[in-house]
This record gives sequence, C-alpha cells and structure tokens, in this order.
Amino acid sequence: MPTPWKDTVRASGRLKIHCTDSLVGDWRSVVADAMTEFNSISTRGTLGVSFVDEAAEDQANVIVWNVDGTRSTSFAGTTTTVNLRGNASAGNTRTFSIGGRMEMAHVFLPSTPGQYSQMRALGRPVRLVIAFHELIHCCGLHNDDHGGLAFHGHPSATRARNAADDVVSVQTENGYVHMPPLVITPETGRRIRANWTSGE
Repeated sequence: MPTPWKDTVRASGRLKIHCTDSLVGDWRSVVADAMTEFNSISTRGTLGVSFVDEAAEDQANVIVWNVDGTRSTSFAGTTTTVNLRGNASAGNTRTFSIGGRMEMAHVFLPSTPGQYSQMRALGRPVRLVIAFHELIHCCGLHNDDHGGLAFHGHPSATRARNAADDVVSVQTENGYVHMPPLVITPETGRRIRANWTSGE
C-alpha cells in the first residue's frame, strides 16, 4: 500500500530533489531527464505530483547519491544503511516516515551499472530507466504497489552495439515493452494519483 507524504508536501504537489556531489559521469543530467519525463507523464495523467530541482540539501524532500558499496544516511534521528554494488542494474530508495506520513526519501543509484571487467557500463537509456523507477518510489509507492510497468517485476537490461541504444525490456500481459521511452501502466498512475490527491 502506498505511503502518503506529509500534508504540507502533498498540498504543494511537488517533491524537491537535491543531487549530491557524489553523482559521477552524467548521472546528474540523467536524473534531471528522468524528472522531466516523469513530470510530462504526471501532467498528461493528472497524477498530482511533480519533481523540481533543489540546490540546498536541507530544503530537499529527496536526496540522491551514487553508491559503490556501503553508505549510511540519517534523517530525524534515524539512520539507514544500504549496500549497493556500483555495477548493480537497479537503485535503492529508502524513505523516512513519522506517524505514517513520509518526511524524506533518500535515493541510491549505482555509479556504473552493468560494468564488469570485460563489459562496458550500461548506456544512458538504462540509467534513465533506473532513475525513473526510483522516482516512482519517491512518490510513495513500494515494490508491491506495481502495475506492471515502471514498476516491473523482472526487467532486464539489453546491451546494444552502441551504449546509446541500450534498453530495458519488461514483460507485460501484452508482450515485451522496451524502455525508453518511459511509460507507466494505468494502475501505477492510479495509485500515484490516489496517494497525492485523495482526501485522506
């Protein structure tokens, strides 16, 4: 079941994201593009929430790091620790709640997803999908709140001849879908909308 944000954040309809200096390569622009894509989908689907860039970490609702190994972060006296390989092909989002309402989200992205000794890192399109998936978590949805796309059960990254052509393949009831372009299912959209616009 999705977790709603605290009332002041829900009323604003915005989540302010701060990207830390830990982001390597073009991850910062990848996150920015994921935000833009999400905002476009949200506008079309009237989901009730958008992402905006926030320069000041202490003013942000969402803070983003690159990780290669273990990282611990804290909020309001609670510490969380993640262990994420830099060559992992998925990120990790940890949320902090008080009284059943989200107060903060920390996003951890692998620094060089898919990079092994004899294999290049996965291309920008795959990193875009990874970042986009974590934005869905920031909206309050958990892995069991999926509707099949953007919240996918078993996505697989496919390397093309060129890194710029890499894709993520997702199996749905209608066959395989390749992302990008980024999409969410109607059910995922419905759950985000309910989490941000309901009167609860």
